[in-house]
Amino acid sequence: MKILTEKNRFRIWPALLAIMLAGLIILWFAPRESSLGTGILYVYVHVALILAGKSGLILTSLIGLLLFLTGREKYFQLLLTAGWVSAAFYAIGTVVSMFAAIANWGDMFFAEPRYVFALLIIVFSVTVLLAARWIKSPRQAGVLVMTIALFMFCSEARVKLVLHPENPIGTSTSGVIKLTFLLMYLLAMTAAGLYMYKFSPGFALFSQKE
Repeated sequence: MKILTEKNRFRIWPALLAIMLAGLIILWFAPRESSLGTGILYVYVHVALILAGKSGLILTSLIGLLLFLTGREKYFQLLLTAGWVSAAFYAIGTVVSMFAAIANWGDMFFAEPRYVFALLIIVFSVTVLLAARWIKSPRQAGVLVMTIALFMFCSEARVKLVLHPENPIGTSTSGVIKLTFLLMYLLAMTAAGLYMYKFSPGFALFSQKE
């Protein structure tokens, strides 16, 4: 009970404000790209949020595997929180990508397969998470949620690109640009982790005696 009390007293907003301030500082000093110019600032944020969301959805599926193997209720609560937080980060990253498209392409190109892929991931993840709440068996819910990562990997492997670059980070020749992407990603992951810690009983239950 002491752990739960300390967790309830934890205030997430000061930490999130610190993360946002750190992100703004990084973007202020971040290098611009020769062809994109200041438009790359949107890309930094978009990529960080999308990758944080994808990482979180993979983590959610791994928790689903853990839930399937153990059937323990505490993992189910953690699974739901991780899933919703990750889906939210992925969705926000997709919205930011639209601003990036306007800044770099002049308009939102909805025919770009990446948009369709992103929307499919969001709809599929949300549908699975909603369905998981109605399944009485924790193990069955775990199996269902594991399909999120499977669907994401299978769908991404079939996505064709039109305007979206294949690998904007990996193909960059600038080490500073790659470092900026990494730092923004770590900030996004930290923010997602804070949300998961704050709003999931599963984190506190990890430390409690059975």
